[in-house]
Amino acid sequence: MNNISNQNDDHEIVERYDFSKAVRGKYHEKYRSYQGKIPVNITSNDGDRYVTLRTVKVEAIVTPDGKLTVQLDGDITPGEYRVTLIIEEPATPNTEQTS
Repeated sequence: MNNISNQNDDHEIVERYDFSKAVRGKYHEKYRSYQGKIPVNITSNDGDRYVTLRTVKVEAIVTPDGKLTVQLDGDITPGEYRVTLIIEEPATPNTEQTS
């Protein structure tokens, strides 16, 4: 996909919304106060859960037997956590992806 078609798609979407009453930066201070920890309410069949989501970027090692080793910063307290893992695999882009 080239950049020109993306810009046109975005422009069409923006035209459908009315931003006339929008206030630039309305939630900026509140967002900054979270300091990278975002409080959310997760609703599921088991009921509501109030959690704080946090993005932590680390280097990890995966062994041949599938074990994952990660070294976290010292500001994460010991305990049990639910973790969503996104793995970025190194790749060599082909010419179709970069054009």
